[in-house]
Amino acid sequence: MGDGGGGAGPGTRRRPGRPRSLTPEAIGEAAVAVGFPDLSVSEVARVLGVNHATLYRYVHGREELAGLAVDRIFSAAERPEPDGDWRSYLEATVWAVWDLFDAHPGLAEEFSALPPYSPALVEWMNTVSSHLVELGFDPRGALLACDIVVDMACDSHSGWERMDAWRAEGSRRQAMRSGFVPRVAAEFRPAVSEMVEAVPREWFAAKLEVALAGVAAKLAPRLAPN
Repeated sequence: MGDGGGGAGPGTRRRPGRPRSLTPEAIGEAAVAVGFPDLSVSEVARVLGVNHATLYRYVHGREELAGLAVDRIFSAAERPEPDGDWRSYLEATVWAVWDLFDAHPGLAEEFSALPPYSPALVEWMNTVSSHLVELGFDPRGALLACDIVVDMACDSHSGWERMDAWRAEGSRRQAMRSGFVPRVAAEFRPAVSEMVEAVPREWFAAKLEVALAGVAAKLAPRLAPN
């Protein structure tokens, strides 16, 4: 007979359960470490030191891994604080998002493809929109302003990434130089050439300036007349 103690005997089976290290946070961090271009269940399992079949107990596939990675990135990101001016705050916010896209290749593409209920993204949107309301926007205008500039950053960044992605026939940028620019009407060719050759951040800055002017004209709070 046993001694009645609480310890498990040699024949005692360990109760099944999730390994302590295999939390959503740990899986998300491993997915970030792998990176979006190489993201797969097998690669994340390798980083975690588990069998890929084990990882399938916690995630259903690559899309869920991408969602956990995006959540980890946005949860850990530094966020600008409002300084009393809506324009500088919104501009700082969109550049913070752009910097995340720069730091994590493929993030912009995943950002646009994810289901719209990522907890970290919802919390980010709530925070930015609430700050804009504090700065004088109505709730609809705050959400619309946030949506405009972040969507534009996402679309622009993912477009530049696709343009510079190498394929068998060369990059899309090279194809535009040789196939697209010469076919554009002469009066527009200098501007199109500027776009094709531009540093992505600089071209986006020009687009952002136009977008913020539109926000100022249509959505921003009006100063009361003296």
